[in-house]
Amino acid sequence: NQTPNPNRIFRYHTIRRNIQWIKYATGWPGYSSQLSKIDLSNWIFYYGEKDVNIGRLLPYEEQILTEQGALLKGVKEDHYGIWKRVIDDFRSGELHW
Repeated sequence: NQTPNPNRIFRYHTIRRNIQWIKYATGWPGYSSQLSKIDLSNWIFYYGEKDVNIGRLLPYEEQILTEQGALLKGVKEDHYGIWKRVIDDFRSGELHW
C-alpha cells in the first residue's frame, strides 16, 4: 500500500484552476471579463505555432493575455513539441519553479 502524496491534491487543484483561467483567456463566454480581474504577470504561456490540435493563439487571445501581464512564447512546434521547449527552458535556467 503506497503512502499518498500530500502535494498531489494541491497540484491537481492548481492545474484545474489554471486551465479555467486559460479558458477565460481564450474567449469562452464571459471568461474574458472574469480574466480581467486576474494578474497573470507570473505566467508564461507557451503555444505551438504549428499546433493543429488546438491551433495557435488568435490575435484577440494574445491581446487578452498580454494585457493581463502574461508572457507569451510561440514555439515553432506542433501540439506535442511544445513540452520539449518548456523542458529546454527549464534546463537552461530560463524557467524555474
